[in-house]
Amino acid sequence: LIRRKVDSTDEQGDRTFTLTGYDGNYLLGRAIVAYNAGSAYAAKTANIDDMMKAIVRENLSSLATDTARQKAAPYLTVQPDTSLGASITKSFSRRNLLEVLRDLSDASRTQTPNIYFDVVPMSESRFEFQTFKNQRGADRSFPSGYSPLLIGLEYGNLSRPSVDEDWSD
Repeated sequence: LIRRKVDSTDEQGDRTFTLTGYDGNYLLGRAIVAYNAGSAYAAKTANIDDMMKAIVRENLSSLATDTARQKAAPYLTVQPDTSLGASITKSFSRRNLLEVLRDLSDASRTQTPNIYFDVVPMSESRFEFQTFKNQRGADRSFPSGYSPLLIGLEYGNLSRPSVDEDWSD
């Protein structure tokens, strides 16, 4: 999902190569639930995690009702259903897909357990939509996390770090 590359050389001859790209969730933000209100594709009752997966399958994958909506199918799969979240009823016709998924994740915070999602790279050209119970990944924070991961110049595990804030979008 690379969108930009810059190869530059400064006055001292130091060369910098910069790639700019989006993560897999970018695919979710570009789609809408293009189904009529009240249809089985735009209103559901299911476990939150399974509902998220069904919405992605029906809007970006091979289960979409028209081929134009299947454009991500060659490189996006969806994790099998696991029924980890609470069951809810939700309508979402003509809404942005990423916003619908965020609303569902937010709704899980009033239920138990919390459900999170991500589009996870599986290889250089394959992604998988996945859901997670309670948190994405392992808690590596300090001091409460299991086996905390400390990163910084003071720990000797960074070399020439930089921060680039791009406000162009």
